[in-house]
Amino acid sequence: MPAQKKYSKILKKWVNKDQERKLNYDIYDDDACALLISYWRWYPDKFLDLIEGEDADYSLEIIQRVNLRAFCRYQKVFITGSRGTTKTYTAFLSYLVNGILWPGIEQSYYGPSLKQTADICAKAWKQIQKNYPILCSLWSVESMREDRFVLETPYGSRIAITAMRGDNIHNVLAEEAAQEFDHDTFESVVSPAVRKLRTICKVPDPLFPQNKFDYITSAGSQQNRSYEKRLSAYKGMREGESAFALDIPVEVSLVSGIRTISWLRQQEEELTPDKILRELKSIWTGTSENPILKDITLTQSKTLTMMEYNHCGEPGVFYVIGNDNS
Repeated sequence: MPAQKKYSKILKKWVNKDQERKLNYDIYDDDACALLISYWRWYPDKFLDLIEGEDADYSLEIIQRVNLRAFCRYQKVFITGSRGTTKTYTAFLSYLVNGILWPGIEQSYYGPSLKQTADICAKAWKQIQKNYPILCSLWSVESMREDRFVLETPYGSRIAITAMRGDNIHNVLAEEAAQEFDHDTFESVVSPAVRKLRTICKVPDPLFPQNKFDYITSAGSQQNRSYEKRLSAYKGMREGESAFALDIPVEVSLVSGIRTISWLRQQEEELTPDKILRELKSIWTGTSENPILKDITLTQSKTLTMMEYNHCGEPGVFYVIGNDNS
């Protein structure tokens, strides 16, 4: 009997059925690979699904997928997340993925202290190594000390936990931006370093979110300087800019299966009502409507020269200096 024929859409010709499985991958051109990479850049969670390790402790949940997509797509991201929503794990995982899908980008990770941030990221790195061994095999540890953690790829991508004047980086992530965060150092040293452009043939890449700033934190006081960053991200998102902001209460981690109700009950027993609002409910406490004094103003006003900087200009005005300990 003659061999049965079947039309192959890939080879664009009639082939024997027993030949259909044979395929020369050289027929695929670079355009197909570029399309696949562009898809993963927009949906990094799908890329991670593909390379998840056989011994992974857990798979991605929906809130983690939302955060991953936000980190890869927008120029300004501000995530206020409760305890237990794996903010650091997801953010660090996002930076590892971006460094592979966007070769040659240099990223910085900054937190309340270099030692604390390096320790947190080292723990996240260890967990990601187990969950996504293929991804981590593309990175090498250049330095791992108590105050320094640096990863690199053969293609020029870099993630560093450090703060040095004169650096040139593509983007930065601020960890726990509302908790004992050194805003002065961040604004004077780290923020100016986010100035490097990703280029293709000496032309800025129009698809890459240039000069990118990401913030992850538990909620804090509305008089904290990070609260202004949060409002700026919300404003940009409403006005159609490349910005994304989201507040994630603890109930999201329960519904997603990331944490258990017994864990939540234990947290509620240990925390004060104010910390429950900030750490679990992701609610920024305090008033933001016409605040009389911000925290930074109180700090600066310990010196009487503060009056010189804020004098209203009226010649007949006088100031009463007092202290309220209520």
